[in-house]
Amino acid sequence: RKNALHFAAQLGNLELCKHLVGEHGVPADSRDVEGETPLSLACASAQAEVVAWLLDSANADPNLPSASSSFPIHRSAMSGDLESLKRLVAKGADVNVPSDLGSPLHCAAGSGGESCVKYLLSLGGKVDLEMADSSGVTPLIASVAHGDRRTVNLLLEAGANPNALAQGGATALHIASSMDDEKLVTSLLNKGADPNAKDKDNLKPIHAAAVCECRSALTRLLQVTERIPGVVWTADGMIDDAKQKDGYVKDFSIEEVGGDAAGGNEMRRAEIDLKVVDAEGALDLKQQADGEFRKQDFELAIKTYTRSIDLDNSNSAAYANRCAARIQLKRYEEALEDAMVARTLKPDYMKAYYREGMCQQELGNWEEAAQAYFEGCRLENENAELIKRFQHAMRMAKEDHKARANQ
Repeated sequence: RKNALHFAAQLGNLELCKHLVGEHGVPADSRDVEGETPLSLACASAQAEVVAWLLDSANADPNLPSASSSFPIHRSAMSGDLESLKRLVAKGADVNVPSDLGSPLHCAAGSGGESCVKYLLSLGGKVDLEMADSSGVTPLIASVAHGDRRTVNLLLEAGANPNALAQGGATALHIASSMDDEKLVTSLLNKGADPNAKDKDNLKPIHAAAVCECRSALTRLLQVTERIPGVVWTADGMIDDAKQKDGYVKDFSIEEVGGDAAGGNEMRRAEIDLKVVDAEGALDLKQQADGEFRKQDFELAIKTYTRSIDLDNSNSAAYANRCAARIQLKRYEEALEDAMVARTLKPDYMKAYYREGMCQQELGNWEEAAQAYFEGCRLENENAELIKRFQHAMRMAKEDHKARANQ
């Protein structure tokens, strides 16, 4: 369970943090059941003043991981809190420490944190530009997947390898080509990206563009890719060829393409005014609601989860579970809001992304569903159910695009 210091740090209540540590002796590095420390929670919610006080006055340890293996520095990089990121590094945080989310540079690059990326790169050789996560994704590939040209260019100028291979043999150019971003494709080509690089299925970036019918990317790649015998060397010719070949028209799996499923759009964060009235009472009500859910009394469970949230709206699991109950009753729009709050409160909460994807899918928002499933896959890249749902959502999104284009 979280103690009062966890809540105070997460909510940014500096005076209460000082009182709890100074007057009541609450340990600055106390952990909750998920291994979260007050410092990690403050970093995740970008509470720079609290982070500074915990490090400078309470001697909090900047190198304590949570149960999910992420460190405070990952949380600051992901939240875009440059001030806290600098302070953590000054206090000895490891700038290359790995986690389920990758390195700190992965976190900054994959969330569009231009200022944090720029700062980490300013540290020079201390930061490993080519450090890959468990799927072989480098910070550059993560940045390309996010679709942020500014961070991509920062990484390329710093010397990031544009031809690094993710699991499955995909390069950053494969991913950019499937997103139809001609400027991103050109930036990579100008820094030496190989247009003839092949993935494990012998497919080049131009094939990725053809499968997704990305015409602007195709137009650029046709100028630099070695001609393929028997194919009409135009955008339409490549697209027609893709449609005719089963082994070529394929869904890129999550291991092959670490690209953003929705074309590089950043997922919208929920706006939350955090408030904790009675944390213990809220937890008791959540446990009561969990029991009601197991008994399939979903209406009652929703009411009890709501009562719990009214007492403490910082518990991501309460939102995720209320979301699940609302899904059971087909209240998808309400469930979607819960899922968004859950993953905003806890960015490494796979279930929140999974349920958000389910809601978007039921609402017919296939691109948004694919993006949510993709983010879940980044956290659990061997989860077969998530990969299957991601691939299905991508297929449906492409069909939607074709249908709209023909209208």
